[in-house]
Amino acid sequence: MRYVYPQLKRSGTSKLTEFYGIRDREEAKAYIEHPILRERLIDAAEVILNLEKPLHEIFSNLGILKLRSCMLLFASVSDIKVFKQVVNKYKW
Repeated sequence: MRYVYPQLKRSGTSKLTEFYGIRDREEAKAYIEHPILRERLIDAAEVILNLEKPLHEIFSNLGILKLRSCMLLFASVSDIKVFKQVVNKYKW
């Protein structure tokens, strides 16, 4: 999950989140400005936007929280519509 849908680092979380997590909003902006990372994250967000099944049939509760964290982060640091569309679809 954290490889596809990155989220902010948080103290007291797993070593993987600490290693792969995004440090702050500036690092999130740099991430989304990278052409390959941006394209892959947009593609992954579009998959979520176009799901016909409920999220809980695909992800665990923790996975949904991580997905939500990622979408909210990138909706807040970019003007890319798909992140806001996912946030609105799931009323986050």
